[in-house]
Amino acid sequence: MASIRARWGVELAAAVHPSSLPEAFLAAVVANESGGHMEATRFEPGVFTRLVNVAAGRQVAFSAPGIRRPLTLADLLAYASPGELQPLQRVAEYDGPPFAPAPPGAPARGLQWGLKRLSDLSTSWGLTQLMGWHLVEMAGYAGWRWTVTDLQTSAAANLRAAVALFTYFASRYQLDLATEPAFLLHCWNTGSPDGATFDTEYVGNGLARMAAYASLSAAAAPPSTGGAVPPAAPPAESSSG
Repeated sequence: MASIRARWGVELAAAVHPSSLPEAFLAAVVANESGGHMEATRFEPGVFTRLVNVAAGRQVAFSAPGIRRPLTLADLLAYASPGELQPLQRVAEYDGPPFAPAPPGAPARGLQWGLKRLSDLSTSWGLTQLMGWHLVEMAGYAGWRWTVTDLQTSAAANLRAAVALFTYFASRYQLDLATEPAFLLHCWNTGSPDGATFDTEYVGNGLARMAAYASLSAAAAPPSTGGAVPPAAPPAESSSG
């Protein structure tokens, strides 16, 4: 936690202001998710397959626990550049990986760009490992304005987007940002305050890291004067030359 505080402390403090989310909590999420490495990414094949199915018309919508609203083909088309996803709509069956050769009947370049877009949405990015599909889900919500490039290259944007998503979770589940870190950690990992985390130590580790970061911050804080005004320094002696 010391290295995260030294490297990202300024950005963490700025990101949580003026919300009531503790800086130590956001630092713990960074530790849990990326270990403080901004370049961290993780591609989720299962999410990618489901998004491809929506884009190809084989599935009505993409959904996940805690999602603000299911993502339809119209949402994906609105997110992508014009023409990027249309080739997928003409593919009856596609189960390949991103950037695979174009199936018969699909324009190769258009398919590649469409799959790249869906791959971005199926990847978690940066310090907080925020999933790309949140960019579509949260579009237009409470000033949400970030892009994949932001999440990937800007620590400030990645952290602020995470705070915005935590604020959404708190509103959805009636949680207190300042006092219910365990529930918020469940939300981040599973989309629900009572979801079962894949790593059974995820929440416990997060709470321990939060406490460690808070201790580091307290130790580094200047000593309090307890409200007393320190005595003025005596005037410097004049020199007679």
